[in-house]
Amino acid sequence: MLGGVLATRTSERSAARAAALVVFSLSTLTLADSDLWGHLRFGLDTLHSWRLPFDDPYSFTQDRPWINHEWLSETLMYLTFSVAGPLGLVTFKVTLLGGLIGATVVALRDSRGGRLAVVVVG
Repeated sequence: MLGGVLATRTSERSAARAAALVVFSLSTLTLADSDLWGHLRFGLDTLHSWRLPFDDPYSFTQDRPWINHEWLSETLMYLTFSVAGPLGLVTFKVTLLGGLIGATVVALRDSRGGRLAVVVVG
């Protein structure tokens, strides 16, 4: 009986590690994002002006009101890029993903979501 429980826990841990490895691998995969320059530029503009923009000066629709709903992430992305470059952006993304997975695991364990739920996310 004890051997069966240990085998189940070992297989659950192996599945969790394999899932974590897949998620980590996918999160470090970096494809070309045509909007990256814009996100970095808007982050730079926000830091230089210390205000949120109300128009998009880099668009043909700059005469229209515009709400930049990504201002905080763009500012963080620019700060990361200015300090650590492209590798810093990848590291930042992996760190955020790891924190999200960790918080999810803790929340599932605290809510007694069962072993299967914890194994699925890590």
